[in-house]
Amino acid sequence: MRKKYSIMILLTLLLLMQPFVSTNTGSAKLDAIEALSPTEFSTSIPVKQDIGVGGEEQIKTDFNPNYGFEETTTNGGPDDYNYYGSAYQYADEAYMANIYSGNYACDIQAFGTEQFYANAYLYRNIAGGPLAYLQEDIEMSFWYFLVSNPDVASGTYIYLRIRFYDSVLFNSYTIYYYLSTSSVSSNSSNTAYFDLSSSTSFGVWENFQRDITADYTAVFSPPSANIYYQYVYFYATSNPNSTGMTEFIIDDVSVENAATFDWCSDNGGFEQGDGSNWSSYDRGPASIYQTTDNTEGTYAANLTATTVNDYAGADAYVESYWGDWYTPPLGSYVHQPGDLTISFDWKYNEYNPSNYHYAIFYVQGSNGTYDLSLNWFLGEDTDIVPWGNSTYATYAYYYYAAPGFGVRNSWFTLTVDIYEYLNELNITNMPIIYCGVQIVSGNYAGAITELLVDDFHIIADPVGDPSFEEDWYYSASNSIPSWVQNDPDPYVSLTSDAHSGDNAANISAYSSSGNVRIYRYTNLEVANNLFSDIWWKLDDISITDNNYAQIRLDLDDGSNIFYILGMGSSYTVSNYTDNCYYIVDNYNEIGVWNNLFRDIAGDINEAFGDGDWSIDQIRLEVYTSDTDLISLLIDDVHFVRDTRGPQLISAVLLNSPIYYNDVNMEIMAVDSLSRVGSVTVYYRTDVTWTPVVGSMMGMYFLATIPKQDFGNIVEYYIVMQDLYGFVSTDNNAGAYYSYEIIDDVEPTIAIVSVRWDENQLVQMRLHCHDKMGSGIDHIEIYDNGTYLDTLTYPSYPDEWYYNWNTSIVQESGIHILSAIAYDMAGNTAEDSFSVSVDFYEPPGPFVSFFQSWGTLIGAAIVGTAWVTVIAVKFFKKPKT
Repeated sequence: MRKKYSIMILLTLLLLMQPFVSTNTGSAKLDAIEALSPTEFSTSIPVKQDIGVGGEEQIKTDFNPNYGFEETTTNGGPDDYNYYGSAYQYADEAYMANIYSGNYACDIQAFGTEQFYANAYLYRNIAGGPLAYLQEDIEMSFWYFLVSNPDVASGTYIYLRIRFYDSVLFNSYTIYYYLSTSSVSSNSSNTAYFDLSSSTSFGVWENFQRDITADYTAVFSPPSANIYYQYVYFYATSNPNSTGMTEFIIDDVSVENAATFDWCSDNGGFEQGDGSNWSSYDRGPASIYQTTDNTEGTYAANLTATTVNDYAGADAYVESYWGDWYTPPLGSYVHQPGDLTISFDWKYNEYNPSNYHYAIFYVQGSNGTYDLSLNWFLGEDTDIVPWGNSTYATYAYYYYAAPGFGVRNSWFTLTVDIYEYLNELNITNMPIIYCGVQIVSGNYAGAITELLVDDFHIIADPVGDPSFEEDWYYSASNSIPSWVQNDPDPYVSLTSDAHSGDNAANISAYSSSGNVRIYRYTNLEVANNLFSDIWWKLDDISITDNNYAQIRLDLDDGSNIFYILGMGSSYTVSNYTDNCYYIVDNYNEIGVWNNLFRDIAGDINEAFGDGDWSIDQIRLEVYTSDTDLISLLIDDVHFVRDTRGPQLISAVLLNSPIYYNDVNMEIMAVDSLSRVGSVTVYYRTDVTWTPVVGSMMGMYFLATIPKQDFGNIVEYYIVMQDLYGFVSTDNNAGAYYSYEIIDDVEPTIAIVSVRWDENQLVQMRLHCHDKMGSGIDHIEIYDNGTYLDTLTYPSYPDEWYYNWNTSIVQESGIHILSAIAYDMAGNTAEDSFSVSVDFYEPPGPFVSFFQSWGTLIGAAIVGTAWVTVIAVKFFKKPKT
């Protein structure tokens, strides 16, 4: 009976304690995730430092801002180019429709196009034989018939021009005789004007009869024995967009001395009918307009030339200058591939082909003593390059066939790296100044040449010689040949005290010299991504007077940006509408090379507001108004831009990747010249990448990847973009970064029921499941801490059974049966059950009682029993 009472007491205690019993929870903490390895580091804030940390390039400017021919001038031609086209001008030396005498006269016609000026002329060299000295009383006579001059009020003329020459003093003198004009210029020491228009009439033959010697004496002085009549021109002019043709006819021209010797006796009356002894420049009309037959943008340039009269071909050209004709000329200097590249698209066509159609592209260089012309034929009527190379002591011409030469009406692209040609020809010290395209129509009436041009780029360094290494030329007035200078050596010179290379520029002011400067035209477009990279050193400066050293940027609208490198205490500056001053770091520091690294676009926009700016000129200048010396060294005048996206510093998971939590990621990235604008994390658990945009949180970005199921491997990579739109991707060298979804919630196990039978078997029924976590891996059963068995598979979904044979138990008394559930992540939960075992007394009447109530009170019975256990894993977060 003691055994029964003991069981009853135990069961009673179990029933009373059940509401207070909780499972034995186990937990496993995940080790901190190791931070991702940082990539190459560079600062994200622009600072004044040496460039070269990566992510930038030296800018080469495009000297053709209107590369697509999208902008035009008022007459429809391409803006930002030098361009020309011929107009109709013709001198017919075998004219028969209206003559004064004989069978022929000369009809001179000029008709400007909508775009271009016409200047028809007829020329006669009087000095081809015996010289017509003015002391011999030279007279000139001819008959003329004024046909029309409809635009005379707009400045078109009919006139003749006579030139005289002093063969001893080598002086020239010119007299103009106007037959139709609305105004004349004032006389000067070597030029005089006679207005005869008031005494002339249109539609009738008039006689020009002048004592040339007397006219010369009246406007200059009595001629010496060395002055002679050199030549005569007859002109008719017509303005662009003229209302009609300017035309007049001449006949019976004579130039005689007192002895009646006539220098025009040979065909002065044009009776030979072939124009012999006369010269004219006859041309047909040409045009340069936009066309929608293009390769980029909206338009291209269409150059068209038309021959109206035989041997009066038309021509047109479009040129781009980025150099200038100084001594020596300024331009782009070519020392390596890519220093100067030119490219454009072109299409050639011709109609009614005849002799001498062609289109050509040319590049011109000069160093002051030697001129170079490189030419590429784009089209020609015979499909043969018509000219051979020619080299002389002071100039050279080279000719090539462009790819596509010989093909009509098809677009081609010509790209030329000038280094390739100069290197092949072994030409050095040759600044390249300008380039252009030209067309010429054929020799016979009706011939037309057409050339379309688009996407025309000229890529070179904006300052030509940024490191002052061009030292092949020297003169006191131009000691730095690659830059324009206003002051001679020793105010401006090259120095070997250089930041890099052999030379730097030394600009010095002293002895009240005032402003001393050198400058270059740059044509540099100001994009948001534009920085200066200029090295400077003050050799000397007095900081007590009105002195300064500065770098000045002249903008296209006349505004100026000044970077003050050094200044005296008396020098004052103030910003206003068109000028803005920045005092740079380390100003007035002497003897140290400093880098002017500035956000040029930011400075300009801060000073003058947002706009489409370009830098037309850069000036390096110093100033003193007294005897103080101020000396500035400048080297490596570069402009740079950002070319690389941000670089990843770190990406750290801020919380463990548990199945019930989103994963927050702290991302730090930097950009060498700009700032990080955006960060996007792309992740996947299968084949599909999903983007997550990071939020800027001050010094870092925060990205949140949504929660995923346990056991998933989440791969991810990071895409970063800076403020200039440059993008970089860090994908761990193609292997991707990753983490695995974990489970840190222990399962919940419950013993549902216990049953025993006459065979001394105790059967436990357990419920155990983990639908949201990692799932149940197995259940281990223990008796008083001694391992009994492992359950690996449930008998039914979420239901487990274990049979314990009490007949083999060696000890009577209380036995604690424990069920420990393990999930797939290694988390555990435990439930236990107490049983009193007595092998000496058979079961009594209590058995039937327990069989009826055991499932409710969870009791353990001596003898054979059936025990039911439930093991459950519920979704819950750990306590904080």
